[in-house]
Amino acid sequence: MTVVAPGINGKMNEFSAALGLLQLRYFERHVAHRRAIDAILRRELSSVSGIECLSFDRCRVHNYAYFPIRVRPEYPLPRDTLYERLKRHGYYCRRYFYPLITDFPPYRSLPTAQPERLMNAHRLSSEILCLPIHGGMDEEKALTLARLIREVPS
Repeated sequence: MTVVAPGINGKMNEFSAALGLLQLRYFERHVAHRRAIDAILRRELSSVSGIECLSFDRCRVHNYAYFPIRVRPEYPLPRDTLYERLKRHGYYCRRYFYPLITDFPPYRSLPTAQPERLMNAHRLSSEILCLPIHGGMDEEKALTLARLIREVPS
C-alpha cells in the first residue's frame, strides 16, 4: 500500500509513514531541546560584533530546526572563513542562499539576473550561515560553538 503525501515525490511507503508517526511522539521534546540550545546561542553570541542572530516572526510557531546568523563585515572573518574554521572543529554549518540560483548557467545571462539588480541578494548570499542545532547538541557543545565564534584568533 502506498500513502499519498504531497510534497514528498507524491508518495510515501508504509515504513516511512510509520516512522514519521513514531517521531511525532517526541516532536515537542525535540523542539524544547532545540529551543534551549537556541537560547544559549543567542545569549552567548548577542555581544559579538559583526554577528547578527536572526529572529523569527513571533506570530508563528517555530520548530528551532535552524539557527541562521549573519556574518557582517564588522566581524573579523568573512563568512566562508568562519565556515571553514567551524568545520575544522567538527561543527558543520550551511551557507544559505549560496550560491544564488541566478549564478547558475541557465539563469546567468538573463537581464533580471545581473548582480547590480540583485545587490541585497548577493550581499546576503555572502553573509548567511546556519549554525548546527539538533537533538544531539548538548549545552557544552553549544557553548563551545559560541566560543569558537566569539574568540577568533588574530
